[in-house]
Order: sequence, then structure tokens, then C-alpha cells
Amino acid sequence: MKPSKIDAVGFLVLVGVATFIYFTLIHGQGKRLKTVKADVVKLTRVTLENEGLENLLAHDRADLAPLREKISERTGRFVAANEIDGFLRRLMADAENGGIAVSLMRPGEPAKQQIYSYAPIAIQLEGAFSGVYSLLHRLETHDPLVMIERLQIRNEPGKEKCLVDLTFNLYLKPGSGT
Repeated sequence: MKPSKIDAVGFLVLVGVATFIYFTLIHGQGKRLKTVKADVVKLTRVTLENEGLENLLAHDRADLAPLREKISERTGRFVAANEIDGFLRRLMADAENGGIAVSLMRPGEPAKQQIYSYAPIAIQLEGAFSGVYSLLHRLETHDPLVMIERLQIRNEPGKEKCLVDLTFNLYLKPGSGT
């Protein structure tokens, strides 16, 4: 059997259709598949980076929890600006009950910092060292929160009493009139 022209034309048409199908459908899908694979790689990388960031964030949040507790504890010991006089009266009464004479008690103007405010207080005391020590210990360890800025203790020869110059900051509640 001799191949005829029709068989040759039919074969060429069949090859042409197959080539057309390959290039339009299959070959195009291969390019799209490569693009999809590249996108999957990028998304996987981004996902892993995000998981790493989430782990860091969770770790940082865990580190912040004790700090938040300490801040809450400390700010709970702040006083309102309108409570300064009451605090000073209690401090003077504590000093007198401990046998300590208060010769000067001068509250300064409240100072506002970026996050907190405080009122500087200057005091001059005279009394036995044990009473002064007891008063200073109560001042630093009990409410409200204070920070001693300056402390000078002098003892004159021949006297059992010591003279104390003390300056401390009394921390104030935010928004309490400073």
C-alpha cells in the first residue's frame, strides 16, 4: 500500500493539532506550574519567618508579664497629689512617736516626668540613731512609694542624738493634679 496524499495531509493535520494542543495547553501549564512552585516556596519562607516572629513575640510577652506585675505593684503604692498633706502628717506623727523631733518639713512643687510625677520633700530630724533608722526603714519599705535622694546624718560629739537632713521623692498617681 502506497501512502496517499490524503494520508500525508491527515498526518500533518494530526501533528499540527497535537503541536497546537501541546503548546497551548500542556506547555503553558508547565510555565504556570513553575510559577506556582515558586509562589509556594515564597509563601513557605514567609510562613516560617512569621512563625519565628510569633515565637519571638510570645517570648517577649512572657518576659513582659513579670515587669507588668512589678509596675502595677509599684504604681499601686503611689499617692494622689491631694494626699500629700495627710502623708506628711502621718510621717510627722510616726517621727514624734519614735522620739524624733522634726525641725523642718518642706514639700516642694510636684515635678512631672514623662511617665510619672513626684513631689520632692525635705525634712530635718533630730533623735536617737535607732529611732531615726526605724523611721527611715518604715519610710522606704511601707506605702507610699518614696525614693531617698539625699541623706546626711551628723552626730555631734558628746550628744546621743543625731541630726538628719533628708530629701526624698514621693511618687504621685498619674493624673492626680500635677
